[in-house]
Amino acid sequence: KDFTPTMEDEFYDRDKLMYTYTKDLGKLIAMQDRLFHIRFDNSLEVSEKELLIKNFAREIMRLDSNLIVTQRKAVVDFDKYLELEDIGIEDDIFNDDLLRDLENLDITQKQKYGLMHTVETRNKFKHKSAKGKWRGVFDMFKEWKKQTKIAEGHYVASHEKKPKDLDKSITTLRKAIYELSQKSTLTAVDQQLLQGWRTKLNHLNKLKVRRDEQVGIERRQSMVNTDYVELSGSSNSIVPLEK
Repeated sequence: KDFTPTMEDEFYDRDKLMYTYTKDLGKLIAMQDRLFHIRFDNSLEVSEKELLIKNFAREIMRLDSNLIVTQRKAVVDFDKYLELEDIGIEDDIFNDDLLRDLENLDITQKQKYGLMHTVETRNKFKHKSAKGKWRGVFDMFKEWKKQTKIAEGHYVASHEKKPKDLDKSITTLRKAIYELSQKSTLTAVDQQLLQGWRTKLNHLNKLKVRRDEQVGIERRQSMVNTDYVELSGSSNSIVPLEK
């Protein structure tokens, strides 16, 4: 089917937005799954559980806001590509005021949510020196990275039956196993998760071995076919032996 250049541009931009949307949706689901385990892990200290729940709630809200912004941006861009004003239709047909407000959400959300932090985490270094505050921010960032890796690994283990990117899924799961196993004290829930993740990792590694073996077979077969074609195309004339 033929498309005008404008339609092709619209489809291209929409695909980019949908890629971003799908990526953030996966992260959101991963965070929700991880928070569920934290909430019902009775081995955690009350103060630790409360802090983790608040941090994860902030991150979930940030990701949810990203999804809303991406959805609304897709509609705003679609409206622009339609160029309705050229045929006399008002350009607020898609409720422009609401969309404009939601577009600005990607700016306000960073101020409202930011990295995984709460009043409790900020109070830990509020009265420290400038160097101590920077250290506190850095520690929050490390905590955010660690929890994100654990959550994404859990998503791979729980939701990806046939990963599209096998190598990436294996790497993600390995990072999650490493991060969780570094905890000074592993709860019963942690140990159960690690056992399940390692089982999943073994399964993915077996899939990778089979895939690599198949690629090797196909590559060798291709080389054999190429050699056969070259031999078939060579001259069949007899070269006399030198006397």
